[in-house]
Amino acid sequence: MRQGLAVRGHNEEEGNLFQLLKIRSKDVPELDTYIKANKYMSPGIQNEMISLFSNSILRSIMSDIKAAKWFSVIGDETNDISNKEQFNISIRWVANDFFVHEDPVGFVNVPDIQGQTLYLAIKDVLIRLTLPLSDCRGQAYDGAQNMQGKVKGVGPRLAKEYPPAIAVHSLAHCLNLCLQDIARSSKPVRDAMDLVFEIMQLIKFSPKRDHLFQQIKLDETPEAPGLRLLCPTRWIRSLDSVLRNYSTLIHTLEHISTTGYDEYSRRAGGQHTLMDKFSTFFGLKLAQLLFGASEQLSCTLQSKQTSAQDAFRAANLAKAFYNRQRTDEAFENFYSSVLREAQGHEEIEEPVLPRKRKVPRRLDDGAAGHVYESPKDYFQPQYFDVIDKIMVELDDRFNQPSFRLVQKIEEMFITAANGEKVAVPEEIVQLNIDRLSLQLKMLPDLMQGFKQVTSIDNLCAALVENKSNNVVRSMFSEVEKMLHIYLTIPVTPSTSERSFSALRRLKTYLRSTMTQKRLNGVMLCSVNKDRLDLVDLKDVAIAFTEGHETRQQYFGTIH
Repeated sequence: MRQGLAVRGHNEEEGNLFQLLKIRSKDVPELDTYIKANKYMSPGIQNEMISLFSNSILRSIMSDIKAAKWFSVIGDETNDISNKEQFNISIRWVANDFFVHEDPVGFVNVPDIQGQTLYLAIKDVLIRLTLPLSDCRGQAYDGAQNMQGKVKGVGPRLAKEYPPAIAVHSLAHCLNLCLQDIARSSKPVRDAMDLVFEIMQLIKFSPKRDHLFQQIKLDETPEAPGLRLLCPTRWIRSLDSVLRNYSTLIHTLEHISTTGYDEYSRRAGGQHTLMDKFSTFFGLKLAQLLFGASEQLSCTLQSKQTSAQDAFRAANLAKAFYNRQRTDEAFENFYSSVLREAQGHEEIEEPVLPRKRKVPRRLDDGAAGHVYESPKDYFQPQYFDVIDKIMVELDDRFNQPSFRLVQKIEEMFITAANGEKVAVPEEIVQLNIDRLSLQLKMLPDLMQGFKQVTSIDNLCAALVENKSNNVVRSMFSEVEKMLHIYLTIPVTPSTSERSFSALRRLKTYLRSTMTQKRLNGVMLCSVNKDRLDLVDLKDVAIAFTEGHETRQQYFGTIH
């Protein structure tokens, strides 16, 4: 279970459990008798043992979360290989040393993905885990209508019943939506992404054409990486692989188009013609410029240690990068580098102006159309248009009302720590306001080791330094509580999305009939590897003996 492997195979004797016990029987002779007796090896007993382990791990996780008091809910759904809707629920909480934890607690098999169904599933899971919803301080989902809809969405439903539970639209998902809008609305980027998609479809999905590409690659660019399929969220890797194998791809497409007479040869001929044009190479390089910076931002947003402050700081750095590219000098440098690289590929044609087309009579107002003096003048508006659009998209997508309180808390802490007068936001109702206001005035004395406080991390570091000094921490009890609540608010449901990797690994085509309890048990053991050593044997023994008579009969020898 720790490795996420199947316990049983096509039959009992070929399963991993039986074979591992057989190997160990060479060192423990008593196991040989146990195996030959073939007791306690049935699927039902194995499932019950897995459930006991998973319950023990869940109890260990819940004890830590209850000690932290406040938590947030992270959720996402997908369908598994057996075509069942699996809703994953994860819990985000902050330890005493301000270290952020995000623990998946299992999958819930739901009949549909309507907001009401998922809302009731979350409440049911929290009740079973004995986590009071009154201690929930945040929720993170994607931007689907069933999750973020104003009337029937899961987030607004939960926030309406428990107002402190701030509903967050995943910032990583917001970034992906920004890039999707740019890829649809900008012609050079859209054409570049369509070409990359078509090339991958043509070469990577055919062993014959992929082998041809590998043979040509060995002669021309052996040091370059292989082609990477276009991932739904990580586009830069596929773009980089196409650009680094540009000449190889041109020769591969030329060979396919001239040696065949089928549909794929015609498609290869069209792609080869496009790759010979400078405009195509310009679009690919422009997409690489945009998605390269967004890739770094995406990696930052998907980390569970990322707080709201870190997320907005990273987004502002990305916007500052794009703003720096929006100058005539930056375009000059970019165009010169693209032109220089294009000249390094003999196959790419020189940049030319597009053919001038006559305006249709119904659209002709008599005004003279704009005439570009050079190809450089033609590509310059496209460059600035893309930069402007992505900056506008980032501002619109990241400006969420739910983060206004978070930003107020951040400003309150930093301003107070630097010795300036602050007012506690009216929205903070879960703490003692008078005591918090007094402790904020004392913060500069705690932060004497810092010349200037610039982030929440400085406050956390100062309190962690006084971890052993209970008197100092008790003097800032309300500040510490507020910091825990602040760090508890999630920015992305990436942990739930990562659990789908475990789902795919556990529920393969050979094991699509895995029961829900078994799936949750194996997933918990596989994901929470560090907690397998914390299984309390007393709890397991109690579970053996507290059950019905059949269970005692099954586990009599072990007991």
